[in-house]
Amino acid sequence: MIVKIKNSLKKHPIQSLLLILLLAYGATFAFTGQCPLQRMSSPGKQDELAVAAGSTAGAFNLHEAAMTFELVDDQTLNSADFAGKATVINYWATWCGPCVREIPAFNNIATELESEVQFVGISLDQDVGAVHGFLKRMPIAYPVVHGDLRLTQLTGPIRSIPTTLFFDSKGNYAGKVVGMVNESQLRKKLKQL
Repeated sequence: MIVKIKNSLKKHPIQSLLLILLLAYGATFAFTGQCPLQRMSSPGKQDELAVAAGSTAGAFNLHEAAMTFELVDDQTLNSADFAGKATVINYWATWCGPCVREIPAFNNIATELESEVQFVGISLDQDVGAVHGFLKRMPIAYPVVHGDLRLTQLTGPIRSIPTTLFFDSKGNYAGKVVGMVNESQLRKKLKQL
């Protein structure tokens, strides 16, 4: 079998190169949780493509939508309850390295600014059991929802994770950041709200 593959690769060098590029792309995604094209842009850069695709800031109001989210602990959370608070919604997964690395910063600010900012984590893991296991190892100081993509239909697509959506204290959509956000970047973005 291996001999057949080697012979095929020698006979088809272009296809071989494409196969190697495809494997490298997949390995990069598996390791970082972001597609290689996203990694070429600077982490935390505003995703202007989402705005260009028709998701303009302020076009959607989270509080007025009164969306109900089902949390991983079987409780519910309604976006109307966030009224008066800025809201940060983070799309992440347990297998995504950059997602996991930004959780401590989110925890710090969620605890410190609890009366001013509502954080919500939306896990894109396929298995909610993986989320439960993760939460036992690394507690998260804010509500965690499992696999809810409704917001992406209203604010623009999620091209890679982590992706963080921002809403001002009136519930107006204020943009998104694609890629890992560190604590100082997060604080700066929250001051702009």
